[in-house]
Amino acid sequence: MDMPVKKKYMIFELTKAFSRDGNPYLRMILSDSGNLINAIMFDPRLSFEPHKGDLVEVTAVLQHFNDKPQLKVSEMLFVSASAADTFLPKSKSDPQAMASELKRLLENSIRNPHFAALCKRFFDDKELWDAFQVMPAAKSVHHAYIYGLLEHTLGVVRLAIKITPLYPHLNGELVILGALFHDVGKAYELSAEAGFDYTLAGNLLGHLVIGGNILNRYMDKIDGFPEELKIHILHLMASHHGELAFGSPQVPKTGEALLLHAIDDLDGKLGAVAAIINRDGVAPGSWSSYDRILERQIYLPKQK
Repeated sequence: MDMPVKKKYMIFELTKAFSRDGNPYLRMILSDSGNLINAIMFDPRLSFEPHKGDLVEVTAVLQHFNDKPQLKVSEMLFVSASAADTFLPKSKSDPQAMASELKRLLENSIRNPHFAALCKRFFDDKELWDAFQVMPAAKSVHHAYIYGLLEHTLGVVRLAIKITPLYPHLNGELVILGALFHDVGKAYELSAEAGFDYTLAGNLLGHLVIGGNILNRYMDKIDGFPEELKIHILHLMASHHGELAFGSPQVPKTGEALLLHAIDDLDGKLGAVAAIINRDGVAPGSWSSYDRILERQIYLPKQK
C-alpha cells in the first residue's frame, strides 16, 4: 500500500524529460542527509525552477518501482537554494577519528624513510589533505557520500596491514603505501556538492592521472628517492583498477599491484553491498532488488 510522505529533501540529482506522449516529468534522487531515494514527478507545475542542491518540501506517496522504493511526487515547494552542508549523505563514521587512525596506522607501519617522507608530504599538504578528508569515494556505487574517500582509504589500508604479513615475499610497506595513495586523485576528481559531479580535471584527466601527477610532484622533492621505487609506486596507481576495460592503462604486473587491486576491489564491493542494503531497506532474511553494477541481488541473512 502506498504511504503518504511530506518531508524536506535536497535535490541530489535532477533529470528533466518527456514521456512518449510528450508530457514533461522530473526524475530525481532526493537526499534527507542519511539516505538517497528515487523520486518522480509527472506533469510538474512548479512555482520555481528546480536545480541540484535545492532544499524542497515534497508531498508524495512512497511506492515500489522495479522492486525499489520510489517517491511519486504530487507537490514540491522551494525552501532554500543550498542545503549541501545538512542534506548531503555522509559517512556514519566520525571523520576526525578516521583521519587520526589513518595517520597512526601509517606511522606505525612505514619504516622505509622514503615512504615515510612521501606520507609526510601528503599529510602536510593542507589543501589536498583537507579535500581528501571530505570527498566521496565515488559519484555512485560505493562510499558515495561525504567522508567516503577517507573511509574507503582507511578500509583498504586496514586490509593491507592485516594481509601483507601473510605474504612475506611481497614488499608489504609498498602495498600499504599504495593503499593510502591509490585514490588520492579523487580529492580533485569529484566535487563535494549535490550530485557529486566531476570537476573539469576529473572529466578530462581522471583520478589515476591526477593521482600520478601528485605523487610524481612529491617524489621529485624528496632527495634520493630511488627511481625504481618511483616506478613501482606509479604502477600501483596506474593498475589498481585491475583491467584495461575498467580504466587502468596497465594491468597489475607485480604481486604488490595484484594484492592492492584485490583489497581495493574487496572494500569497494562490500561498500556497494552496504549501500544497496541501505538503499532498498533490506530486512534480515530478505533480498535486495537487482543491482546493475554488481549484476546480482543481495541477500541479508537473518541475525543469529
